[in-house]
Amino acid sequence: MKIVIIFLFVLIVTGCDSHEKIYGHWENIDARCRSLCSFSIEKHDNKYSDSVIIFDKPQPPYAKSKPFIRDKKHKNRYLAKGENGDFLFELYKDRLYGADNSIYEKTNPK
Repeated sequence: MKIVIIFLFVLIVTGCDSHEKIYGHWENIDARCRSLCSFSIEKHDNKYSDSVIIFDKPQPPYAKSKPFIRDKKHKNRYLAKGENGDFLFELYKDRLYGADNSIYEKTNPK
């Protein structure tokens, strides 16, 4: 019985740690970036997800933050509703890769 409890605990902790990597401030590594150059991801429970993406430069009339939705089948893939369409991301080796070939690295907010 102790082995089962320890095994379940390890699974829970491992699952939480992998998702925690997503939280923080992210910047596009391309200095010539023109759209979605930087953003933050924060833990915030809502009816769509357990985190939100906060755009650094929102354009009215859109909200500054949107749900950051984790794919149920592929735990390292995410969807964010953007101002002019959706953004798809994949977390791989501590970088976020966008569907448009953009690459984001976690940084300290300026």
